[in-house]
This record gives sequence, structure tokens and C-alpha cells, in this order.
Amino acid sequence: MINRFRKVLASAAMGTAVIGTLAVPAQAASTVEGGGFWDYVCHAGRACIRLAHHGPSQPEWWNLDGCGGHRIRDYYDAAIAHGNAVRVIYWDDTWDETAAWSSRLLDPNKTVLAAWVWC
Repeated sequence: MINRFRKVLASAAMGTAVIGTLAVPAQAASTVEGGGFWDYVCHAGRACIRLAHHGPSQPEWWNLDGCGGHRIRDYYDAAIAHGNAVRVIYWDDTWDETAAWSSRLLDPNKTVLAAWVWC
């Protein structure tokens, strides 16, 4: 019963994050809102996503700060979860989840609208 409640609560929170993300104007392409920073590496203890199309001298990893939802609007091709699982949500309401202490490839052809760090 408690697990079911936690799943419903997490789904509601993620839904709220996605709804808020969809309110981002169309001209705000290539944006990342919320806590985090760009770097050439994914730092220890962070959940990170890698920009799909980056220049040779441009930092490619967005290091997410903290737990919960992060509004994002760009194309990413990989995720790393150093400690906490991370889920990216695409524009078409599909998602990819990276388990804690693992990495995976993302769909570089779909716009990521949000990332959720599970803590």
C-alpha cells in the first residue's frame, strides 16, 4: 500500500514537472532551467546528461543539481547516474531512465523536456 502511494505521488510530481515544462515558449530552444552547471565531465555524486550536438571546445555534460524535476529543452545522447537514478522525459511523453550507478544512451533525435533525479 505504501509503495503504491509512493508511486502515485512520484507520478503526480513528475506530471507537474512535465506540465510546467510544456509551458516553455517555443523560442526558448536550447535552454536548461534549474540547478546545474556545464562541464567537460560528469562529476562524482551527480546525475548528468550529455548534449547531443556540441562544438569541439564546448562543455558537453550538464551536471544536475539536487533531487526532483529539472526543466530542459534540447537534444541529449547519454546519461550517467552517479548515485541517484535519473529519468529524462521527451517531448512525446516517452522517457528513458538510468539506474543509479550506471549509464545509458539516450535518443539524440528527440527533444528532452525534463529530467527527474530520484533521491
